Order: sequence, then C-alpha cells, then structure tokens
Amino acid sequence: MTEKKMQTMQEINLRVGEDVFLKKGMITQVRLVYAGMPGPNTFSLALIQTQGNNSQAFNLYWPRDARQLTIREREISVVDVSAQAIRFMFV
Repeated sequence: MTEKKMQTMQEINLRVGEDVFLKKGMITQVRLVYAGMPGPNTFSLALIQTQGNNSQAFNLYWPRDARQLTIREREISVVDVSAQAIRFMFV
C-alpha cells in the first residue's frame, strides 16, 4: 500500500488497493483504502484500524452517485469514482 497523508481540501486520488491515513499516531493508525466497485452502481472503501498488534478492517459501501460521505467523523467530498480509482477531498 502506498502511504498518502490526509490533508483538508487537497484532492486525493486512490487506485484500487491504495490507502490514505485518517489518523496516524504512535500506537493507533486508521487508514482508508479504495476497494473498487463490487457492482456497476456501488463503490467500496475499506477502513483499517490498527492499535499495537491488533487490527480490524471492514468495507463500507455507497451508491456510485454518492458525493458527500462521513467516515469516522470526517467529511469527504467525492469528485469522481470509477472501477479503477476514486478522487475525493477531505472537507
């Protein structure tokens, strides 16, 4: 996975399998991974949370035309989404 850092109002481009940190601390890390489109009208983002040696991950699903998302109290504005990549901004 490539490491991209979260910055407000900067456009972020993720291809399938790439991630961006939502939170990066000494012990706790939270990453958002673009998981592609499981269907023609649905896209998925995986949320990976790691604390020490423990991790958990789960997929979140949205309709392809969703433009405003809230993940872990962060607002995300989706610019474009395709089967190969997603473009969005943290607002």
